[in-house]
Amino acid sequence: MIICSCTVMTRDQLSATVRALLAEDPQMIVTPGRAFHRLGLRMQCARCATLVNEKIAEEVRRPRPDTPPPRP
Repeated sequence: MIICSCTVMTRDQLSATVRALLAEDPQMIVTPGRAFHRLGLRMQCARCATLVNEKIAEEVRRPRPDTPPPRP
């Protein structure tokens, strides 16, 4: 699925990028700008910004096998 039609960024590319950024620093705040920069892209018209933010949030909330579960 294409997330950004200006740059032809796909959902899979965005998810992989968010996972890579979080692998480097699990406490990182992943922003659309950071994700675009990592992919070597630049946001152009910004119509995709809301969708990109939603997909980043979904990926950040996804459980990671390398992190311990939260304490009660």
